[in-house]
Amino acid sequence: MAAAYKEAFAAVKELMQTSNKPQNVQTAINNTGSKYGKTTVQKALDELVAQNLCIYTEIGKTGKLYLWNQNLLEVLSDAQLMEVNAQINDLKAQVEKLTQQGETLRITQRNLEAAPITEVLKQEVDELRQQVSANDEKLRLVRESNAIVSDADMLTLQKNYKDAMTAWATRRAKCREVIDTLSEGMGVKPSAFMDQLGLEEGLPMTTYTEMKKALPPVNVSKADIKAALKK
Repeated sequence: MAAAYKEAFAAVKELMQTSNKPQNVQTAINNTGSKYGKTTVQKALDELVAQNLCIYTEIGKTGKLYLWNQNLLEVLSDAQLMEVNAQINDLKAQVEKLTQQGETLRITQRNLEAAPITEVLKQEVDELRQQVSANDEKLRLVRESNAIVSDADMLTLQKNYKDAMTAWATRRAKCREVIDTLSEGMGVKPSAFMDQLGLEEGLPMTTYTEMKKALPPVNVSKADIKAALKK
C-alpha cells in the first residue's frame, strides 16, 4: 500500500511541477491517466502543500485549486534570457529554411511530373542517332561509288543536312534546358543526372559550330531544288 501511494505521490508531484498549471483533484486524476483514486490524489496534493511545494486557493465551499509554488521556479538571468531568445530565433530560422526546402521540393515534384519521361528522352536520342547513322551510310555509299552528284541532289542533301543540324541543335538545347532545370531542383550536377537517365553528352557545341562553318554559305530552298531538277 505504501509503495502504491509513493508511486501516486511521485506522479502527482511531476504533474504539478511540469505542467505548472492549476489543478483540482479531478483534473489531477485525469492528467495522471486516471490510475489513482480520488482519496489518494487528494492526499498527495495535501502533502505537496504541507511540503510547501504547492499552494492552493479555496474554490467555493469545499473545492480547492492547487498550483505549484511559483517561488520555487528558477528565475533566468538576463544572459540566460538572451540565450533562450537566441535559441528561439535559431529554431525559427530552421523552420523557415525547412519550409522553403519543402516548397522547393514541391516545385521540383511538379516539374518532374510535367517534364518528358525518361523513355521519351531516350526515344528522341535514339531517333537522332538513327538519322545520323542513315546519313553516314548514304555518304559512305556515295564516296565508294564515285558517283556524280547532280545539282538537285547536292542542294537536297545540303538542305536536309542543314535541317537535320538545326533540328539537332534545337532538340539538344531543349533537352539540356530540361536536364538543367531538373538537376538543379534535385540538387545534383547535370552530368550526374544524365548518368542516371542513361544519356550521353553527345557532340559538344564547339564541334557543331565547326561543322556549320564547313557548310557552303548558301541558303537552300525548295525552289532552288526544283530549278536544279529542270536543268
